[in-house]
Amino acid sequence: MAAKNLFINFVHEALIHVNTRQDGKQFANISVPCQESKTGYASFAINMGQLLPATKRDGSEVAGYKSILLGKPEQTKKLSVATNKKGTSWKDITVTVQEIADMFNSAREAYRAQSTASAAE
Repeated sequence: MAAKNLFINFVHEALIHVNTRQDGKQFANISVPCQESKTGYASFAINMGQLLPATKRDGSEVAGYKSILLGKPEQTKKLSVATNKKGTSWKDITVTVQEIADMFNSAREAYRAQSTASAAE
């Protein structure tokens, strides 16, 4: 059975950076929490068609958030990782789409756990 496409839902627009190539076509760089990066974030590029409105179950859009179509779990993407704390030097590593989704999900789980702990104090 073929694997389904992976999505990252409810990505804050602060993590999405739209750029224009010299030929005029636009693309988006997505920042993802990454432990391998000296700044704590890495980035990867997607086509604008992979950037979708984040929606609730009733179909209404959620302002300030997007959903991202990553592709099949086994597909690979180039991830740019900061090699210094200033974020002025980068190296490229190859990761799977599943690994990118896991990075986002791990960061969200850690944030929720931290928020829950803070609320309990």
